[in-house]
Amino acid sequence: MALINFSVVLVGENFPLQSIKTSDFRYRHRALNETLRLPVAIQAENNLVLMQVLPDRFEVRIKSPDDLELQAEGLAKMVTTFLEYVGKRTVTAVGHNAQWALPGDQKAKRALVGRFVNMTNLEEVIGGAPSSEVDLGFSFKVGAESKARVALNTSATDGALLDCNFHFDISSPDQITSAMAEIPNSLRHVQAIGEAMDRQNSVVGN
Repeated sequence: MALINFSVVLVGENFPLQSIKTSDFRYRHRALNETLRLPVAIQAENNLVLMQVLPDRFEVRIKSPDDLELQAEGLAKMVTTFLEYVGKRTVTAVGHNAQWALPGDQKAKRALVGRFVNMTNLEEVIGGAPSSEVDLGFSFKVGAESKARVALNTSATDGALLDCNFHFDISSPDQITSAMAEIPNSLRHVQAIGEAMDRQNSVVGN
């Protein structure tokens, strides 16, 4: 149906939260409003992005995807600002996350899960009828990432959700730049997966 958000995550150790000034961060020339500051967490946002900083994690999330290339550039600039604080050598991994929404009621979600899981066999194993709220996870590799994962979450109240992650291990500082440059490719893979799942969803809905 639609890409509903995407984000970039930097993982590391001992990020110096005390020294980080949210006023230094801009997304497409727009300032962020700091909404939380604790010794172990910072949060700031505007109507376009949400930024969260923990001692071992930095994340910026696009709230409403539209112009993906332009938005990816905006994320990259915010990452550059963050790296000016922490240095590239503190980062051990980069992640691209994205969520894709799928429509459907409980019956449709159960049928969709049935495209990937033999529900009769599952019922025999667990000794009862499985709930329509079944979550599935798949690991794979399609590009330059170290590994990728997609979770089909049917526990959501309205429809189902695809939760995608592309993980890049960082062993040298220059790999951060190359991992950031892969955001458009990751989003293309998410779109391809989402559209393929939409087709599966439409088949089981007929």
